[in-house]
Amino acid sequence: MPKNKVIITIKQGWYSPSVQNGAEYTSVGFMGKTYGSGSPCDTQEEVRRSIDNCKRTIIGHGDIPIVENHLVKRKLTDWRRGNENT
Repeated sequence: MPKNKVIITIKQGWYSPSVQNGAEYTSVGFMGKTYGSGSPCDTQEEVRRSIDNCKRTIIGHGDIPIVENHLVKRKLTDWRRGNENT
């Protein structure tokens, strides 16, 4: 049976104002054909552990994990536009 590629997406999010005063967090999540997961992470260590857990789950289902980091893409896009301070 062929393996499916499953994207682990990393992006920026914000809590609602009633939760942690609307603070920023990093979202790590994925969605396979019949399984998935998502986690808000407040530290780099939580992000790293969440990515590792996502990879283990995806590999455990016989699929191939691929990390897609929207935070890096956004920063590079801003830099190309001349918005180095964002």
